[in-house]
Amino acid sequence: MFRRFLDSVLIGIVIILGWIFPGKVLAQNVCRIVRLGNAPMAMVARPGKLSEAMTLLQANETMEAAQCCVACMPDVGTKVLITDRGIMSHTVRVLEGQFKGCVGDVVMESVGECK
Repeated sequence: MFRRFLDSVLIGIVIILGWIFPGKVLAQNVCRIVRLGNAPMAMVARPGKLSEAMTLLQANETMEAAQCCVACMPDVGTKVLITDRGIMSHTVRVLEGQFKGCVGDVVMESVGECK
């Protein structure tokens, strides 16, 4: 009888901890797009296309980069959720504004002010 009670208490604790901690982890991944140079917005590349986009931009192939690789261009200050942190770039989901729901990769310098 006591064993069943103890099992119920442990299950309750696990459920409560599951509700508490994911919110804290998620909150730390909610960030804002920050200014990179003079750009008033950031380029969010389609998943897996960031390197190709950067190469095209360095070759002054702006239109080609936009057509093949850009998912969206959220304004500076837009909230994003980092869904996958990388060393050079992050995968993000835009959480507000006209591009809400857009998913793609950004250079890590484009993301800051995480809470």
